Parts: sequence; C-alpha cells; structure tokens
Amino acid sequence: MRFWNLTPFTIAEFYLAPAGTDNWGANQCKNDRDGTVDANERLRITDTPPGMYDARFKDVRGRVCLARNLKLEAGKFSLSRKET
Repeated sequence: MRFWNLTPFTIAEFYLAPAGTDNWGANQCKNDRDGTVDANERLRITDTPPGMYDARFKDVRGRVCLARNLKLEAGKFSLSRKET
C-alpha cells in the first residue's frame, strides 16, 4: 500500500491508527530514504492491513494535522489540502 501526498507540504512524520482510537502505529516516514514525504511523492506503508484509519502527520515546519475515517485499501490512498 502507498500513501500519495497531494498536499503542498513536506511531511516529516506520518502515523496511522484504527479509526476512532489513539493507537498510533510507527512513523511511516521512516520507510522513505530521506525520512520525509515531499508534495506529490508516494510513501510505502507497512504493517497496516486495509481498513478504516485516522491519520496524524506533522510537516517539516512542525504543524500537526489529523484526518479521520480514511478508507485504506490495497493499492494507494491520498490526502489533499482540502481533506486535512
């Protein structure tokens, strides 16, 4: 599964939790060579089966954002500025 960053921001930390919980998994940005996900870049997501999730991410400026009730399916999913 891959995350496609459609925001204009470089993401430094990206976590997923089953929807409605605070059980955040590992920082998925560690799966990237430089540890960040630039705008329009894709990131490999590991150890996360398909399902409904909340996402929490922090950009390189330190701003934190949450996106709730994301449906993750095999293949890829994306977030754009309007969804964050």
